[in-house]
Amino acid sequence: MSEGNKGRRIQDLTSDERPRERLMALGPQALSVPELIAILLGSGTLTKSAIEVGADLFLNEASQSLKEMARFDASRYMRISGIGPAKAVTLIAAFELARRKELEVDDRTHVAGTKEAYALFKPRLADLDHEEAWAMFLNRSSRLLRIERISRGTSKNVLFDVKAITRAALDVDADAVICAHNHPGGVCRASREDIAITSQMQGALALFQIRLLDHLILTQTDYYSMRSHGELNDL
Repeated sequence: MSEGNKGRRIQDLTSDERPRERLMALGPQALSVPELIAILLGSGTLTKSAIEVGADLFLNEASQSLKEMARFDASRYMRISGIGPAKAVTLIAAFELARRKELEVDDRTHVAGTKEAYALFKPRLADLDHEEAWAMFLNRSSRLLRIERISRGTSKNVLFDVKAITRAALDVDADAVICAHNHPGGVCRASREDIAITSQMQGALALFQIRLLDHLILTQTDYYSMRSHGELNDL
């Protein structure tokens, strides 16, 4: 946002300075983050334009991090002057749509290895403030049959329901499974409990000739493969 626009209402800007008009003319990539936020907000306050409110939110409250902003609840957004309940839920809805876009998969999705599995688990797990257990189910050609949440836990642990995972694998006639859970605290390694439950899952699935290919542990910025670290070997 230029100094010349500071303190000016959006309706006082020229047409080539207004966020909506700029987006229509130049495309969304041409707009700054505060300008994009301003479009979602629709209006500012008596003393600040929507662009300035967007700048307060992004530059100050979120420390220039969209990942951080995406984790805000309504009360956190409403710390900013000019953002009330209606605008807060608009921002939450926008981030949720973006998140769901990343979750979309189809029956053509091929999971060749750990990196592809991580790419699918990351938008589901990396930014959570609590632990969740997930599993993906693959056919013999490594095509994705289903990916689903198994359970939700606390900030420090989550229960892996071995029976639920086995039942889900049988429901879709899976040949292989990759499990994952997250560590919100940032510890990117397997605990003794993680290793023990993985062994139980592998044994239960093997009874039905279903392979457990890997168990991934995700943090916000990285992941850990139990197979790559020798903590999951073929039976």
